[in-house]
Amino acid sequence: MRGEGRRIGAMSETPEIPGSGYRTGEALLRAGDIAGAITAFRGHLAASPDDALGWFALGSALFFAQRWEETRAAYARAAAIDRAYTLGGLLRPGDVETALDPAPFLGQLPEMSMIIPPAHSGPLAVVGCDSAYFLDFGAALALSMDKAAPGWGLHLHLIAPTTPALDLLERLIGGLRAITLSFSLEHLPPALRAPEAQRTYLACLRFMRLPAILDEQQARAGRVPVVVLDADSLMCKPLLGPDDWRPPGPEGGWRAGWDVALKDSGLFPLGPLWRYSASCVGLAPTDEARAFAAHVATLLARQALTVNGLGWMIDQFALAVAIAARQTQSPAFRLGDWPDRLYRLYENPPDAALWSFCSQSKYDDRLYRDMVRLLLAEMG
Repeated sequence: MRGEGRRIGAMSETPEIPGSGYRTGEALLRAGDIAGAITAFRGHLAASPDDALGWFALGSALFFAQRWEETRAAYARAAAIDRAYTLGGLLRPGDVETALDPAPFLGQLPEMSMIIPPAHSGPLAVVGCDSAYFLDFGAALALSMDKAAPGWGLHLHLIAPTTPALDLLERLIGGLRAITLSFSLEHLPPALRAPEAQRTYLACLRFMRLPAILDEQQARAGRVPVVVLDADSLMCKPLLGPDDWRPPGPEGGWRAGWDVALKDSGLFPLGPLWRYSASCVGLAPTDEARAFAAHVATLLARQALTVNGLGWMIDQFALAVAIAARQTQSPAFRLGDWPDRLYRLYENPPDAALWSFCSQSKYDDRLYRDMVRLLLAEMG
């Protein structure tokens, strides 16, 4: 989910007491000493009780200790200090078993119109955004893929479609030469009037709809590798080569060696439950990857239907919870990492296959805007 172009939860500059500081807690949590991390974070907060990031970190440590009520209290304290840390609720691995059918949850969400379903034999990128974001960014992503990744497919899930967005979509369908474009449409629920509620809903919706999109693709052209992307990404060269996507052979397994690949941004400063970026999620065409996608969708749909609803960073939270659940429940599950040569955040000019700035400040980024203008000009 995108940030707001500002530093979130600046850490207190209070000197640390040995063994009881924020950095000590971070190091202990990385080393797996959860009890020690909790003690260290509490020591830090005794000296800096108004540090929202400290309360947030304590909540993450308590989560791993399965001390649910204390976790909620710590997160609530962080949110009271800085609303950027407001969460829609608290997910945990045991809330949704992978065997649970997500249909009862997803069926209560607004209907989705699969106007042109995906039917593609090569790697497929899945992107979800509203009309405004599509007009600003999504079309440029499609054009960048058309130049850089021939043979790929792009499925666009367009939320709250407007006439200008549909006009541009029609032009893209007629103008793209090297990639296949498919799309689905969805209208926002009437209850989502607040901008923040819309923002979190839009960020999560691509993952909630992913199982249905994968089902449509499989029914028409079989399973293919899938990458779920932010709409404000640009593809500068093929994200993975043909060898990386090679199907299982006599030797067994995928060449890439994973079922799900994410960009691991580290445990902190956003906490271990937000360590995986939602900007680029790779799924191999395996049963394990499909189970993971269904688990994430169910977690988010379930959360969307609670009284708390969806909240800040809840998409990354769901990814981390589903990863933890799959690793616990399925020894065969393989998790991979997008290396820097494939995927970069915040860095320009891009020297990796995919460039995703993931920030509202991209609106003010001259290099990005110039690249978008060039792509749109080439389309005419």
